[in-house]
Amino acid sequence: MGAAWHEDHPCRGGTAPRRQDSCRHAPRDWRGTLGERAYREIVPNERLVFTHAWEDDDGNRGPETLVRVEFEDAGPGKTRMIFRQTGFESVANRDGHQQGWSESFDDLAAYFTTL
Repeated sequence: MGAAWHEDHPCRGGTAPRRQDSCRHAPRDWRGTLGERAYREIVPNERLVFTHAWEDDDGNRGPETLVRVEFEDAGPGKTRMIFRQTGFESVANRDGHQQGWSESFDDLAAYFTTL
């Protein structure tokens, strides 16, 4: 599923616990940057926990945040996703992530309408 709705953001690595991956992100309104994740916890159908940090074009790594995504049964054929990201160094940084994640979630919702 991930590749189909996120195919314009190629990734390398894997999602095994303690595994790292990196993705070149090119959101709609700014140039591409490298996002790195290290998965801390993977519980199928329940939870993903991973760290997230950006790296600029010069290889400088930014502050690391912690992302927790939980999935709950919301009735027949439905799932509720609860998303939390913590560890921001500023309100502006938090707000920028909110915009990026919102765009990704909109893309995911659009993908689900094609199933």
